[in-house]
Amino acid sequence: MKFESLKKPLSLSLLLVFLYVIAILLMCYLKIITLENLILSFATAFGWLIALVIAIIHLSGARSDNQAALEYEIRKNIEIEAFKDINRAVDELSSKIGSVSNVFLSLPINYKSHKENPLIVKFDKIQLS
Repeated sequence: MKFESLKKPLSLSLLLVFLYVIAILLMCYLKIITLENLILSFATAFGWLIALVIAIIHLSGARSDNQAALEYEIRKNIEIEAFKDINRAVDELSSKIGSVSNVFLSLPINYKSHKENPLIVKFDKIQLS
C-alpha cells in the first residue's frame, strides 16, 4: 500500500499518541496518577494506535479505489472525445465526397444539355480544373 499522501497526518497522529504516553508516564512519576490509571492509560494509547492503523488502511484502500475510478473516468472521457473527433472527421469527409460527387455526377447531364442548347446551358471546362 502507498502511504505517501498519509505521511503528514500519520506523523502528527503518532506524535500526539506518543506525547500522551509521555504525559502519562510523567504523571505517574510525579505520583499524580496510580499504577491502575497508568495501565488504563496505556491501554487507551494502544487502542488509539490500533484505531489509527485501521484508519490508515481504510484511507489507503479508499484512495486507491478513488484513483482507479478517476483513471476510468479519464479514459472514458478520452474515448468520448476521440469518438466525437472521428465522427466530425467522417462527417467532413462525407460532405467533401458528396460535393465532389455532385459535381461529377452532373457533368454528363450538363454536357448533354449544352450540346442540345449551347446558348441556354453553359458548360465551362475551366470550373472542372
